[in-house]
Amino acid sequence: MSAGAAESARIVFLTGAEQRLAVADWERGLEMVWSAGEWSGGYTHAAVAARPWSPAHLRVVWDDGDVVLSWIRRVRKVGDRWGAGGPPVEGGEGYRIRASGGESMRDWDVLTTTGTYAAADQVMDFPSGGIALLEVSQLGPDGQPGDWTGISQTILAP
Repeated sequence: MSAGAAESARIVFLTGAEQRLAVADWERGLEMVWSAGEWSGGYTHAAVAARPWSPAHLRVVWDDGDVVLSWIRRVRKVGDRWGAGGPPVEGGEGYRIRASGGESMRDWDVLTTTGTYAAADQVMDFPSGGIALLEVSQLGPDGQPGDWTGISQTILAP
């Protein structure tokens, strides 16, 4: 900042009076025209800050041919965002698991912080073996997945 800025450069002064825009849930995904001072432009509110964070510490353990995944839930509110667990943000707890990289992409939902990628499903998705990308996302109150976390796992040919 001590070097200054080019002539006619735009600067924003933060005064502490800034406010978060009030956007209703029903306005998500709508193209809106926003203006601030002389600026005006289109913007689609995606409510990124409302999405659940990605689960942490994703682990894989083999159990008699099945791949068992486990993870730790992270929360935005009413919890320690760095600590393990914490209460679900709103509504019920749920997760979506996704397996990709084979002949098809498979996803399924679970209600706890563990899920199983069954050996029979692996054979269908990876008949010759291969590398699977296994991902987990916490479901939001609207049933949509938040941010994903993933791990690669070698699936052996049957």
